[in-house]
This record gives sequence, structure tokens and C-alpha cells, in this order.
Amino acid sequence: MPPPPNQDLTLPLTTECPYPDLYWAERPYSIIMEVSQFDPTKFDSSCLLALLRDQYPQGISMNRRMIKKYNNRSKSKSNRKRRKALPFIEIGFPDESTREQAFERPFILNGQTIQVSKTLDKTAHYGNVYRIHVYDIDKLSKPSKYYDQVLRCLNEFGKVMELHMHYAEAGDWFTGEGCAIWIGKENASTKEFGFYTHPKLDFAVNTYKVND
Repeated sequence: MPPPPNQDLTLPLTTECPYPDLYWAERPYSIIMEVSQFDPTKFDSSCLLALLRDQYPQGISMNRRMIKKYNNRSKSKSNRKRRKALPFIEIGFPDESTREQAFERPFILNGQTIQVSKTLDKTAHYGNVYRIHVYDIDKLSKPSKYYDQVLRCLNEFGKVMELHMHYAEAGDWFTGEGCAIWIGKENASTKEFGFYTHPKLDFAVNTYKVND
């Protein structure tokens, strides 16, 4: 006989929800990377700086930072606390267009991709960052437009950094849910978020820590 069905039905997703490491900027139009990605036995300080100049010829400033990273993925608030401080390098560019070009250029070293992040500018009137779980997406019309409709709803009241729709790995079923990393308008409280008034969608909002 086949085993009884599992009453605790879980739905592993085709792709994991995004939990990006975010960083506040200390340099204008900057990118940032963790130094531990570079083998210290092969790259001393002078060699590393030369390597970075070859990769980013239009960079105008470089800053070494010590950062304690938050673990936003942890469901336990105590485990989200900062870890040991780690060395990072931040590189500034003359404008957003130049930064975007530098960010889009793959950084491959000895066959490995160096992970690079764009920073968030505190002077650009950003509000707080949140992780939003979106429910009842399948109540919207036009399934092919689900993503665009949710994106438009959230962008009306802030800025979506990442949006992820939840599809089950087995059968590619849409679960009716999604999640987003979202920046609210400056000084807005969670009770003031305009998307709560959407007639069909429901939301759960949690703060998302930015490393500084």
C-alpha cells in the first residue's frame, strides 16, 4: 500500500525568495564587495588595488570599510543581529550611468564570479527598507500580468528593489503569493502605506536591515 498522504503539505518553490545583502553608501554612486572573495595569498594590497583599477577604470574613489552584516534570512530576531565585522571595499563613480555600466560588467577572477552590490544613498531621501509578503495575487485579473500589477501597486507608494512570484517546484503551480524587497517613502510609518487599501491584495510587512 502507498504511504498515507502528508497532511503537512509544503510547497518548495522553483526559486528561493530574495534576501539580498544591502549596504548604505559612504561614497557617491558606489558599489561594494567583500574582501574575503580575494585570496590573500595571491593578492596583496597593491595587487588588489591594481586589479580593481583594471576592472573599474572609471572609478573615482575607493574606501575600505569594516561592516557587521545582518542576517535578514533568519526568522529569529536574535539571530538577525550583526555578526563579526568583515572588511569590504567600496568604489565610487562619477554618476549613476557610469556606476550602472560598472555594475553590469561581470567580475570574473580565476573562474569565480566576484559578488558585487550597489549601495543605497542615504542622501537620496530613501525611507526604510522592508520585506513585503503579498497574498491573494491570483484574485487579480489576467494571470500573465500578475507581476506587472503587483509591481505597479508597490511602486506607487515607494520603490521595489526585487519582486518574486511564488511558483511551486513540483508542477509549476502558482501559490497566489509573492514577496518583495521595497523601500518606503521617507519618514512614512507602516500604518501609512498606501498599498494596504488595495481591494484584492493583502500584505504582511517586516523591516529589512541595511548594513552600514
